[in-house]
Amino acid sequence: MAKEKEESKKPKMRTSATTPESSEHRAASLAMKLAIQKLEDGTASNQLIIEMIRLGSTESALKKERMEQEIELITAKTDSIKSEKRSEELFADAIAAMKKYRGSQDDD
Repeated sequence: MAKEKEESKKPKMRTSATTPESSEHRAASLAMKLAIQKLEDGTASNQLIIEMIRLGSTESALKKERMEQEIELITAKTDSIKSEKRSEELFADAIAAMKKYRGSQDDD
């Protein structure tokens, strides 16, 4: 009977992750579950307790928000550069069309 309980506590084997990102998320999830279990059991090390406090701090949330905003800024800058390049191409095409309409044969 005791052997059955021990076996039922073992984690079920899941299929392996298909991408590195999903593997990372799965490992992080398992680590978080284990950390919470150790905190609840009172067996967590000081290092684990400090890390969990750090993860739950306001500073950590602010850093995450800042990183998200920096990503948005970089994306906006990239879009702006692409748009500017496209505008330059359209302007050059318009100038070439005007020269052709005027009958100018100058090749710049």
